[in-house]
This record gives sequence, structure tokens and C-alpha cells, in this order.
Amino acid sequence: MTKKITSEDVYTQEVGDLYDEAGISCNPISIGTLLDLAAEHGVDKDALVLDVGCANGGVSRELLEKTGCQIEGVELLKFLVDMGVEQNKELGLDDRFRIQQGSITDIPFPDNTFDFIFCDDVIGLVEDLPKAMSECARVLKPNGKGLIYASFGTDRLSVHEANELKESLGGATKGLDVGYAENCIKEQFKLVQKTVIGSQFSQYSTEKNQAKSEAAENLLKVARLLTWPDKYIKKYGEKTYQIVLAEVMWSPFILLGKLEPTVFIVQKT
Repeated sequence: MTKKITSEDVYTQEVGDLYDEAGISCNPISIGTLLDLAAEHGVDKDALVLDVGCANGGVSRELLEKTGCQIEGVELLKFLVDMGVEQNKELGLDDRFRIQQGSITDIPFPDNTFDFIFCDDVIGLVEDLPKAMSECARVLKPNGKGLIYASFGTDRLSVHEANELKESLGGATKGLDVGYAENCIKEQFKLVQKTVIGSQFSQYSTEKNQAKSEAAENLLKVARLLTWPDKYIKKYGEKTYQIVLAEVMWSPFILLGKLEPTVFIVQKT
């Protein structure tokens, strides 16, 4: 915009029409798209999949249900490993989905083991991303594929906001830099497909669950934390306060276009 906006520009029928049209759904895609992409690129009942950074395995269980594949999960945090192992046992899935403790920079499997690698919201936390991508390539079979999903900063995210997120959530120095991540990926893999998801997953969940929207709930939490910081800091301490504030800012930042979820489909050559 080069011409200064005046009140005559603001109060027009065209502005009102766009305001109303922005209230109409554009039919965003759901997070189930990640599972669809994995199936589209070779995950089926015969595939051995590595979910690296699997947390307690929630997404992998959905992938298993959709495709019937076999999954090995690797997770850094022991309490999440223990939780996932117990949940798999309770659901009778422990013969198809095993979870063990390990790191993406030192994956505890031999070379050329897996048909597919699934990596969901992990690489932004990894300081040595070249090593992590090298390890993923090492354990993937020749011509095997993988799905890497992460959120990156956009030009709407200020430097101050980016630093707060990284410092409070343990993010890597370049964890929000999409260009750096893509270069590290391309050093080890052929990039088959890159899809910018943007806020679509968040839009979908908000539209479908308007009575209980994570982004809307988190926005209220942000407001409370910013309005009464002394109350929360006195009870929980400064560090816990900063961590939770950053966590609840994440989904509203995605809706606002400050963070941009992106999917990479890769292949080992």
C-alpha cells in the first residue's frame, strides 16, 4: 500500500462485503492430511515405519489404524516413552507399534532398516539438524520415503516473538528458519514435495469444534497470563510462566500467520 488509507476508504460497501465473506469457511484441510500423504507415498500394511520423536505415539496409532503398517517409535523423553508403551499395551498394539528411548541425532537402528520415516513437529527442536537428517537417511532403505512436518516463522513473526518462542520452548537456534531446514533436508534427500499448510489445520479444528477450539481456548489463556502475570509467577515461578505463555501462544500464532506449518515429502536416493 502506497496511498494513505482514509476514513472514506474504511467505511465502504466493499469493505463490509469482504468483512462478511471472511466469515465463510474456505474448506480448510484437516491434520488427517498428514496420514493421507503418508499412505499416498507408500505406507501400507507391508511397510515398516519409523516415527522419530513420536512422543507417546498418538499420531502413529492413527497411522497404524489407517494403513495397518508396523511402526517403531523413538522418543527422547522417558516419561513419554513409558506413557506410550503402556497405552500400546492397553490397546493391544504392542506387537505392531514399539516405542523406545532415543534421539533423532543417534537413531538406535541399523542402516537401511525402514521403508518410511515419519517426523512430526521435531526438527525445530534439534540444534544439529544436519546430523539429524543424516541419521534419518542412514536408517531409511534406498528409495525409501519420509514425511517431515514442522512450523516455521513468517515475516509476520517479530524477532522478539521468535526469540521468546525459542528461549521458552527449548527450540533450536535456527528452528524457525524454513530456508535452513529445507537446505538441511536437501543435503540428504531428494525433495519430492513441499506443501505449505499454513493455518488450515487450525482453521479446520476451530470450525469443526467451535464449542472447544484449542486456538480460541489458548488465546484466552494468553490474555489471562498477560493480564495477571504476578498471580501466576508467584504461584508457579518465572520459568514455568514463560514456558506456558509460549506454549499457548503457538496455536494463535499459527492462526495469525506468524507461524507456518509445512510438510516435506522426501526420498532417499
